[in-house]
Amino acid sequence: MSDLLWELLGARRSRPGAWKVSIQRDWWAWSGPHGGVLGALATGAGSELSPSSAVRSIDLRYLERSDGESLSFTSVLRRTGRGLQVVEVTATQDSRTLLTCSITLAGAAETNGTTLQYPSAPAVPPPDDCARIPVPEQIVPIGAHLEIRPAGGALPLSGAASAEMCVWLRLDPPIPVDAAVSLIVVDALPPGIYPLLSAPVAIPTVQLSVHLHADLAAEPVEGCVLVIQRNVSTRAGWSIDDTDVWDTSGRLLVQARQLRRILGRLEFGSDPERESAAVDPK
Repeated sequence: MSDLLWELLGARRSRPGAWKVSIQRDWWAWSGPHGGVLGALATGAGSELSPSSAVRSIDLRYLERSDGESLSFTSVLRRTGRGLQVVEVTATQDSRTLLTCSITLAGAAETNGTTLQYPSAPAVPPPDDCARIPVPEQIVPIGAHLEIRPAGGALPLSGAASAEMCVWLRLDPPIPVDAAVSLIVVDALPPGIYPLLSAPVAIPTVQLSVHLHADLAAEPVEGCVLVIQRNVSTRAGWSIDDTDVWDTSGRLLVQARQLRRILGRLEFGSDPERESAAVDPK
């Protein structure tokens, strides 16, 4: 985990794989600690138990809300073997379990000469050609730490016809994207359905699965990354989003899928073409 992010969050190690932290307001989302920040802490704590291995996947389940005070992250090595480790992390506050996390790590990479990547990165303007947009910190306090430059797709709460956003993104202050920081990146944008809407509504993440295509511990990525987030389906009070993350060279870094719960009424924009989106607003 990035030493700078660790310092900014005020995380304190009690032993390898066990951290304590109180999450300050500027790292909150709408009504509590940002889910990506919690995921970053869990990933950082858990990966300490296998420091020479590369994080390949993280599976998080958010069980209860927290006020961010006095959180404890505890890690247990569940499986260790040649080339494969599995670590489980639990975050608690008092006697309540806030989240559980399972991390799969790989040992030394095999060199069989095969490298494949699908799909290709989209053609978009470079970061410097895309204007930065402000994130309303009074609504989403973590916006103070996000530099977002739309590069295509639709904007949140614009009543658009497409439920997809495409932005260049980096943290502020700049922090290289490693395995832990990637959790903040994939959860940085609003829910994928937001471009279709005309008013905000709470749509918190219940489950988040992340797969890493690169060893970001060995090669953290400096500067902006390209983030594409789309809504896959919305129905019966639940919503599923997919997220892809690329570096500036077009290398696929991370993919994520989020299961979200809708906690209010969805107010769609007036665009008559919105019916073409694969969304059931009921």
